[in-house]
Amino acid sequence: MCIPVYNSDAKQKEKHHRNCRRVTNLSIVLFFSSVILLIFSLSTYQLAIKLVDMAYDTTDIQNKTTAVIGQMKIFMGNPIRLFPYTQKLIEWSNQVLINHLQLTLVNEVVIGKDGWLFTNDSRSIDDYKGAVRYTDQELSVFTATLESRKNWLLKRGIPLLLVVAPNKESIYPEFLPDGIKKINENSRLDQLINYLKLNSDVDLLDLRRPFLHEKQHYQLYYKTDSHWNSYGAYFAYSEIMKKLKIYFPGVETYPIADYTEKIDNLPKAGDLASLIMMEDSYTEKRFHLEKTEDKGNIFPTKIHYAVIYHDSFYNAMQPFLAQHFDKISEYQYDAINGSFDEHMLEMEKPDIVIYIMVERWVPRYFLKGYDFFKLN
Repeated sequence: MCIPVYNSDAKQKEKHHRNCRRVTNLSIVLFFSSVILLIFSLSTYQLAIKLVDMAYDTTDIQNKTTAVIGQMKIFMGNPIRLFPYTQKLIEWSNQVLINHLQLTLVNEVVIGKDGWLFTNDSRSIDDYKGAVRYTDQELSVFTATLESRKNWLLKRGIPLLLVVAPNKESIYPEFLPDGIKKINENSRLDQLINYLKLNSDVDLLDLRRPFLHEKQHYQLYYKTDSHWNSYGAYFAYSEIMKKLKIYFPGVETYPIADYTEKIDNLPKAGDLASLIMMEDSYTEKRFHLEKTEDKGNIFPTKIHYAVIYHDSFYNAMQPFLAQHFDKISEYQYDAINGSFDEHMLEMEKPDIVIYIMVERWVPRYFLKGYDFFKLN
C-alpha cells in the first residue's frame, strides 16, 4: 500500500507516485500469474484423474491407448480449457490486465488502441521497429535461392512471381501502443527489396504502397485477427492481376463494383482474440465480397494453370484469383519439405509459379533454418 507523501517537493512526489504505480502494476501481474499457475496445476490434476478413470473403464487396450492419446492432445493443445470456468476466469483476468496495463500474458498478442490487436509472431513487432535485421550473408543466400528458382523456371518458360502480404502493423501503425517506436525506418522487407534491386531481377510484388492508399477508403484488416479481410484480399488480387497482365496480356481484373459486401449473421472475434481467450469480449463485423453476376463484366481470357505456394493469407484471396485460371494447384507452406518441388513442377508444367506469403514469414520460404536459429 502506498502512503501519501506530504511536505515534499514536486520531484519527490512524482518519484513516489511512479514507485506506487510500479508496485501496483507488479502486484497485479503477480496476482494473475499466480491464478494462471493455480489453474494449470488444477488442469493437470483433472487430466490425471481422467486418465486413471479411462484406464479402469476401458477394457480394450487399443481403445485405452487411443482415448489416452486423445486426452493428451487436448491437454497439450490448450490445458486451461479443460478446467471448469477457467475460460471465463482467464477472460476476466485479461480484461483487467488489458484495461489497466495494456498488456497480456500471451507474448504473441500485442494490445493496440481502439480495440485493435496485433500479432508478434516471428518477432514482427521488432521487425516493424527495425530492431531485427538480415545479415549480408543472409541477403546473399536469400538472393541466390531466388535466382536459382527463377532461372530453373525460366529455362522451362515459366515466370515466377513473389507476392508479399503486409504485416498488419505495416499498414495500421497508428493503432499500435504508444510505447512501440521505430528505431530504424527500414524493415527486413525493405532490406530485401533494396538488395534485390541491386542484385536480381526477381519479380517481387510489395503490397504496402497500394494498401496504404486503399486504407483511406476501406478497412483492409480485421481488428482482432492477424489476417486481412475480404477488402484486403480483393486489393491484393487486383495488384496481382496487374502483374499477371504483363505475362498474359489478355487477362483483366474484375472491378470492385462487381462485388457486393455480405455481412455474417454471427459476428465473431478473430484468432488474436481467441489466443487471449477473449472471443466473447471482442466482437467484430465480419464480411466477404460476393460476385454480382449481372454486372456485365465478363473476361473469358484465362490462364491455363498456376502453381501457388502460400500461407493462410491466400485463403481469402483464392475465390478472386480462381476466376482467372482453368486450374490452380495450391501448396501450403511446409517447413519440413520446403516450398519448391522441382519434380512436381517438371511433371505439371504450370504456366506460372506464384508465392503468396505474409511479410513476417518471407524468410521461412527462402532461408532454411531461419526460424530455428533466429526466433526460437
